Amino acid sequence: MKNTFKNYMLNVIWIVLFAAIALFFTLKGDFKSILEVLCHINAFWFFIILCLGILPYLFEGMVLKIFANIYNKNYSLKQGFVNAMSGGFFCGITPFSSGGQFAQVYIFKKQGVSTTNSVGILLMCFIIYQVTMVAYTLLVLIFKFNKFFSEYSSFVSVALIGFLINAIVITALLTGAVSSRFQNFLTGTVLKIGYRLHIIKNYDYAKLNLDHKLEDFRTELAVMKHHKPAIIKSSICIFLKLTVQYSIPFFTMLALGQNLPFDQFSDYLGICAFIYMITAFIPIPGASGGSEGTYALLYSYLMGSVLASSSMLIWRFATYYLVMFVGAIVFAMNKEINQRHRKGDIG
Repeated sequence: MKNTFKNYMLNVIWIVLFAAIALFFTLKGDFKSILEVLCHINAFWFFIILCLGILPYLFEGMVLKIFANIYNKNYSLKQGFVNAMSGGFFCGITPFSSGGQFAQVYIFKKQGVSTTNSVGILLMCFIIYQVTMVAYTLLVLIFKFNKFFSEYSSFVSVALIGFLINAIVITALLTGAVSSRFQNFLTGTVLKIGYRLHIIKNYDYAKLNLDHKLEDFRTELAVMKHHKPAIIKSSICIFLKLTVQYSIPFFTMLALGQNLPFDQFSDYLGICAFIYMITAFIPIPGASGGSEGTYALLYSYLMGSVLASSSMLIWRFATYYLVMFVGAIVFAMNKEINQRHRKGDIG
């Protein structure tokens, strides 16, 4: 327990350190201008942005409820929101968001969902999220590729790499889950190539791990096949979640007093989608440093450096620090999570 606490504290220190470095270079030379812009922020739109920062977790809570109801008809939207919000906190303080699912399994258990079922629920959520995100980003690339590539060629290339990695991984997992022949190709050929190139250190462990993951995928796909309405509903929720997340930069400009035409909405949304795709592979908790710098740099083409930096501060607060704060409070104050024992929380 002490080691876990130390690790979390160390992650918080890294978050503060890299965020401070990013802010220093972002605000350097424009601090007074940025401060002046922020002093005239529109309170109404700022409140809307704060709501938009939390709203994605309500959609995520809906997805958790949809799949949890397969096993537990009494699982509520409130429980799903508490789980999603708490998971957002633990994702934010761990590298690659690795701590979120462990926390959510624990919370599910306290909410009366067995560990076995909760792992399956989270795996179904992962499948739907990855497929929807890849499809969403593909639409952005189709409709905005020419414009973005001409203006942000180097960053579009990085985002494209991120997109391809995500698309290849989810396609390989799904294909391997339904095809034993392709599973043998992954475990017998791809992993061996990775081992010979010293990308994989322990071939036997990697093969066993991949076999288990594909078996889990196969099991959950079989469950999902019998619950097609759940797939449709959850996909819509994830689509709405991503749209809200990606739209926040547009609303930050309204908060800063800029009357943007609505036809620019898709530009702001598309750039934000690229930012999430680029920063997804930064191993620092919350992608601190990389998120701030990438945002300010990309949006400076649309907003100018002062407005881009001002917008970044609002966006980062609403989508990360506010989530961390609210998620920590929800996790610490929720009675169901913090009670010592509940019937049905073992399994």
